[in-house]
Amino acid sequence: MSVEGLGTVSAKSLQEFKAQIDGQVREALMAEQSQIFGATVHVGFKSLREAWPHARFIHLIRDPRDIAISNLKLGWAGHPFEAAETWSTAERHWDKMRKTLSNDQFIELRYEDLVAQPRAELGRVCDFLQIPFDESLFSYTQSSSYTYPKQELAQRWRGRLTDREISLIEHGLHEQMLSRGYQPASSKTNVPNVVAAAYRHLGKWKVRRMSLKEHGLKHLILRKTANVLKSKKLQERVLAAEAGRRAEHIKKLEKNY
Repeated sequence: MSVEGLGTVSAKSLQEFKAQIDGQVREALMAEQSQIFGATVHVGFKSLREAWPHARFIHLIRDPRDIAISNLKLGWAGHPFEAAETWSTAERHWDKMRKTLSNDQFIELRYEDLVAQPRAELGRVCDFLQIPFDESLFSYTQSSSYTYPKQELAQRWRGRLTDREISLIEHGLHEQMLSRGYQPASSKTNVPNVVAAAYRHLGKWKVRRMSLKEHGLKHLILRKTANVLKSKKLQERVLAAEAGRRAEHIKKLEKNY
């Protein structure tokens, strides 16, 4: 696992992961002379509650149709049907974890509101974290590769996806979308299990092909070898290389996802 601003972490247990991250977080806090540390976690965040029971969580919700476009662009999925399932899984994990949190431990934001009213929404976050709002919050573009969120990236699915793609993405998501304030554009689509399996297989095949193009055959063989031998040293080497290439890829996209 790689967390932006920190190094690569390879751990066999939650305790080992926590120990490694805690050390890196302490160093980062000392370097920044700060008392608050934050990290962006896309998947696997349900374990964070066990590692840091007193942590506070900012849940950023985004339209799954826009998420699908991002996943495809980033190479995290190979087909719209598969790309939307990652959103569904993450939201289910969040619903489960939210039940274990007290009301003062989490806040929910909508991406569409954040890019439309950044000061108002960041004000809510500051109130949640009990820190004063400051205009310097918008100076992050001077010290990172991130640009300001673009309002046009909200609801871009309307002009980027075909009716068939929208229908496939919304398959099985109707109730989840409605519960989060997103109105499905199509009626419920019944995708037979055999067709769904074919879409998932096609998506995984495309991801493997993209991975081969991005990392090269030598790297993929090294990754397989590291997993088979269960070599921590090799696994760390593989993770570090992949984190570096992923950072380069994202930087080229200029955060337009």
